[in-house]
Amino acid sequence: MARLQLCPEGIHSHGTWRTRFVPWEDLVWVNAVRAGRGGLWEYAVADLSDGSHVRLAGVYGLSSEGESRVERIAERLLMLSDQA
Repeated sequence: MARLQLCPEGIHSHGTWRTRFVPWEDLVWVNAVRAGRGGLWEYAVADLSDGSHVRLAGVYGLSSEGESRVERIAERLLMLSDQA
């Protein structure tokens, strides 16, 4: 099963301990956040309209100098949110 599943209502993010759901109408922005020693890894965080932040499980990778995989996924999620 994919860790990130898209549906007409929003995003299902499947983590180790729980599944989170982010409705398209609540999604404001998706950021790529660098973490780890020296910022080697990055992951996606959804910013919601109520001011909360949700880490999207399954969207992570090594950070890079140019556009990263996580940044491309974040841009695609924002585009899908605008279309919903």
